[in-house]
Amino acid sequence: MTTLGLAIFDDAAGHFGPLTDTRAVFELRTGALTTLQRIEQRLGANAANLDVPPRLRAVVAERHNSCAINTPPAGLTRLVNGRWLGLDAADRVAALEPGQALLQRDGQLVAACLDEPRQIESLRAGDLAGIHVQQSDDTLLVERPWHLLDALDAALRADLAHTHVPQARPEHWPGLTVAGSHALHIDPSVQMLGPVAVDARHGPVVIERDTLIHGFAAIQGPCYVGPGCELGAHVTLRRLTSLGPRCRLAGELAVTIIQEHTNKAHHGYLGCAIVGSGCNLGAGTDVSNLKNTLGEVRVQLAPDAPAEPTGRARQGPILGDHVRTAIGTRLMTGSVIGTGCMIAVSGYAPKCAARFGFYTDAGRAEHDLDALLITIERMRKAPPTDAERKLLQRLHAPVA
Repeated sequence: MTTLGLAIFDDAAGHFGPLTDTRAVFELRTGALTTLQRIEQRLGANAANLDVPPRLRAVVAERHNSCAINTPPAGLTRLVNGRWLGLDAADRVAALEPGQALLQRDGQLVAACLDEPRQIESLRAGDLAGIHVQQSDDTLLVERPWHLLDALDAALRADLAHTHVPQARPEHWPGLTVAGSHALHIDPSVQMLGPVAVDARHGPVVIERDTLIHGFAAIQGPCYVGPGCELGAHVTLRRLTSLGPRCRLAGELAVTIIQEHTNKAHHGYLGCAIVGSGCNLGAGTDVSNLKNTLGEVRVQLAPDAPAEPTGRARQGPILGDHVRTAIGTRLMTGSVIGTGCMIAVSGYAPKCAARFGFYTDAGRAEHDLDALLITIERMRKAPPTDAERKLLQRLHAPVA
């Protein structure tokens, strides 16, 4: 039997604001899993080849050292667009035979099955000569950050249905109270330092290994808590919350995706938001996710980009990696805070903050990169890798 390889590509289409400054689109956590992990799970294969924008090659190679990066795959290969979340049309993607491709209704490539490496670039460029095309009537590729929130319910439920975490045994945690009939999975290494209430009436809950939960926490499914997290006393995780590894959380969260190594260790509300890696939200940081008119939220993803309609009445902030906020910070509905920003203003934070800005009441100054790198090391208790450092330097002072 011929082995079918798996290659996933980032076509750099769409616009995800600061979320893809430091990662490929398929590396984004889009539920309990990253998109890459979900595609691998749904297709039953590990990716052997990853294709990413050149500026990301070194950092992606560090994170996925078993994969060939930006190298044409050899042999029979299933090529998958990294903006496909691995949800709708999974059976059609899995069933593609050599020489077949699946396009979404606007002609964008979702996936193909190839037997010649030279076909990849031509396919991505729209050259479909000799390819049998299947057309989907549905939109299968995400294009904006808010599309991840639109799909969060489906993604979380799909991911949590295949969790490796064992079914919880409530007797293991005497202070645990559970309501509802959906699945509850808690790793035996999880510590609970007081009463914890889990509401599984509306969806499953998964809490990964080495997580510490302080007393009087309330968790509502569907919800995912990644490994090594710490949930503070009286924390409230409402429906559709996904926390990446090694995050510290307190206050109230809802309909929010957090990547990893991020701290929100004090009170404050965070809702309908997507937060990058290595962020620190100061005590009393609060966000708005609803206009006072209850109308549609528009989002400006970059300072030089127009504000766009989201189709959502509830849309909180989008934060890039390594964002920090001072105590009492107020982030407005649909705001976008760029990579490496520090927000320390007494009024409302900027609606769209350019990356590496140090914002105070005096205005915007450029954030010193060396100081930021030291902060990153302190946050992670490990220095940035050489590839990470070079990428941040490039983002801080883009080459003309």
